Amino acid sequence: MCGFFAVFQRAAPIPEGAAEAAIARLTHRGPDHQAVRHFSAMIEGADPFELHGALAHSRLAILDLDPRANQPFGRPAAGGLLYKGEINNSRELRQARPDRGAFTTDCDTELLYRDLLSEQGPDFAAYNGMWSYAFWDAASQCVRLGRDRYGQKPLHYYLDEDRFIVASEVRPILNYLGRSARLDDAMVAAFLRHGTAFPMSGGGIIAEPVRQLPPSHVARFDPASWTLSTERYFRPAMTVRNAEPQSLEEAFRNAVLSRLVSDRPVGLLLSGGIDSTLILSVLASEGRLDQVRCFIGDTGTSEDAAYARKCAQQLGLHATDIRLDYTEDAFGRFLAICAHMEKPFPMLGNSMALPEMYHAVSQTDVRVVLDGTGGDEVFGGYWDRYMPAFAAHAEQRGHVRWHRRTAEGDHLPQTVAALDARLRGEDPAFARRAGPYLKPQVAAAEIRDPLAHDRQPPRKTLLTDAFRGRLTDWLWQNDRNAMMFGLENRSPFLDIGLVPFIGTDYRNKFRGDWNKLELRQLFDAFTPLPTQWRQQKQGFRWQAGEFVDGNRDRLLELIAGSRIVPEFIERDRYLDDSRAGKMPPYGLTTRLACIAALEQSLPATV
Repeated sequence: MCGFFAVFQRAAPIPEGAAEAAIARLTHRGPDHQAVRHFSAMIEGADPFELHGALAHSRLAILDLDPRANQPFGRPAAGGLLYKGEINNSRELRQARPDRGAFTTDCDTELLYRDLLSEQGPDFAAYNGMWSYAFWDAASQCVRLGRDRYGQKPLHYYLDEDRFIVASEVRPILNYLGRSARLDDAMVAAFLRHGTAFPMSGGGIIAEPVRQLPPSHVARFDPASWTLSTERYFRPAMTVRNAEPQSLEEAFRNAVLSRLVSDRPVGLLLSGGIDSTLILSVLASEGRLDQVRCFIGDTGTSEDAAYARKCAQQLGLHATDIRLDYTEDAFGRFLAICAHMEKPFPMLGNSMALPEMYHAVSQTDVRVVLDGTGGDEVFGGYWDRYMPAFAAHAEQRGHVRWHRRTAEGDHLPQTVAALDARLRGEDPAFARRAGPYLKPQVAAAEIRDPLAHDRQPPRKTLLTDAFRGRLTDWLWQNDRNAMMFGLENRSPFLDIGLVPFIGTDYRNKFRGDWNKLELRQLFDAFTPLPTQWRQQKQGFRWQAGEFVDGNRDRLLELIAGSRIVPEFIERDRYLDDSRAGKMPPYGLTTRLACIAALEQSLPATV
């Protein structure tokens, strides 16, 4: 997956060892090779000046393990490429090129490099995968940036009067600048009130003044004018609206098989839900089970691991069990996760369990991991997020039979009105118990979930959640969790060939007691497994109460040492009540601890 850092400045040469120190902070992303290339260029124009640059890369080798594929990639006279990610169809694209015999490596990096040098530039419509890159174009004397459609791979940047810096993470940029981040106070307030921190539109992140290139965008930095311009190259709504009908069976088969291409061993996180076991179903039907190693996470508190084992046993497949124990050094792991996350995050089973899963996988020789991320957003998996909009649409369109069967189904745990209130962030119990500690800007903070206030048609609801909502948050977390341990995570559900299925009729996604109906039916085309008609995946269970009670003193010490927390809550009252056993809400404690740990790891101010 890799990590990179690049700096371009005009006021003074780059300090000796500064770029090397910055890329050293990304070793976890690329443990196989690190290199830095310094250069200078005379920038022509009305007021010529010398530009000083450094390109630094930390490689996780997945395709073409030979040193010839190391980065920075390219000829000094042409420029240098920093790239991370995976173009899953790169070998097919290379074979289709008339100059394919001129390639000197077997990696996708060279495909992107050649396309960046070509007159037409990269054809991102043909690229299937995930990527971010920074390219110093020596001929045009500019820096070109790009990021994949969903934003699976991060790309952060900073621009001031004299410096333009690009990196895979926030911290190397701040360290190079020798400054702290300033946390966006509106986002902090919204997180403390509602427990989520969805990405901001337009490239803003919580750690100012660093920004990110939005998904589906390319950018050009022109040193002569010292300006950055961005352009969107992919519009998912148009793709969904204009897509030609195709076979879901064929599209999903291709999505899975293309993600097996690797020169390192491949693993599969077998969760016991629909998404990951459907991947397994494809592998079984194609006779490719020997190309993956399965890992099952078991918390001992849900049926998920049991379902995953049933699937493995049916196929005669050996799977590695990973016992997830949240009590052993839970506080230390929490701090480590916060340091890598670089933003506040809801402390749920997934956010606490997946780092432990990836750590266990990293102790083997597996370096590529498949998972089911995106299945819920593309094919309709969240009852609580989607049912209010879907039910309202059904009522308006007179789809009485669907509305009655779904709303009255045994699976739906609450009324649509209750789900709607939850989506809007209305939590009377939390507001009542946390209210005495919240300062006005927190008590009045609006939820930043883009689905909270919009009642769009079903297709637009799923598009919003996939490209601006919950999926963007999951992808941020997935990248950080996997990269903590030098692993590349791939999801077949984020394949470009599956984007059109976001727009299929919502009555084929939810029906009666069933969500993700299209995926459930797809098992029959591959290999039926015990999870096919399982009603509800329980997910990794994580007990906030046990975590808070078992680590109370350390959590309170962390919160007490924060300079940020008093800006948002009545900290003295909160600490006095906590120490006296009056028990503020566990959710408030974990959110405060997350902000305090973020402040400690960046460091940060408000």
